[in-house]
Amino acid sequence: MSAPCMPSRQVAASAATAPHFRVLEGSRLKGPPASEPGLTTFYTHTLCPYAERVWLTLLEKGAAFQLVQIDLSDKPRWYRTVNSSSLVPAIEYDGTFYTESMDICRWIDNNLEGPALMPANDNDRQQAESLLRSKDSVISAGLSLASGSDSRSWGIGSRPTGAQRKGFESSLQVLAASLQQHGGPFLLGKQLTLADLSLLPFMERFDLVMREFLGMRLETMHSGSIQTWLEGMQERPSCRTASADNSLLLEAYRTHHSLDFFDYQTYHAASCHPQLAYQ
Repeated sequence: MSAPCMPSRQVAASAATAPHFRVLEGSRLKGPPASEPGLTTFYTHTLCPYAERVWLTLLEKGAAFQLVQIDLSDKPRWYRTVNSSSLVPAIEYDGTFYTESMDICRWIDNNLEGPALMPANDNDRQQAESLLRSKDSVISAGLSLASGSDSRSWGIGSRPTGAQRKGFESSLQVLAASLQQHGGPFLLGKQLTLADLSLLPFMERFDLVMREFLGMRLETMHSGSIQTWLEGMQERPSCRTASADNSLLLEAYRTHHSLDFFDYQTYHAASCHPQLAYQ
């Protein structure tokens, strides 16, 4: 099964307050786009939560970039010259390639112009690093919850066990504590950081699955503080650009019963992102 085929033309983000960028379908290219001075080439799949971290980081920095959509179910042969593992994300800048989502996010923050996405204060920076270390526990617990008692990892199941429910809520404690300590709206207070951007793509997916498949509500956990953080993040122009449309994503989840369906089915850059307008 394939999502509706999109024309092989360049696209740009249509949100008036978000930076414009070129979007290319990798399946239409014969090789990697030529390197351009000062322009980041971002290799991704628009539905991959790991790659979405990088997309959000580029948007928050206001960086000039072009987005190359890699069909993970049918990867172009040339992509191995970009990343030998054939995974996304990857970026190219001035002829050098970088891989691994958090390594890329840190590189972007340290090397491209734009607002800093890690605190300058040593104490706050240590707290940001602690939150970044905790993200894997949150993601692992969320994936377990989504799979319920009757599905695989990255699958969408039903009837989660008490241990799965408790494990996910417990994993969020570190986020709730940071929000309480710093007063929001972001995990470290008034400054948006990589901690927020690294967790958002996963929390959006977990929130949708909880509501639509598991009969659970994020707002019932930790006095609603995580839900308030999530809703605030979703109002940012970067998030409105990079986040999938919930109704289209939900349709895909109901069809495939999987969070990683895009690894096995062709979905084009705008298939679940109608905010990407063709020019």
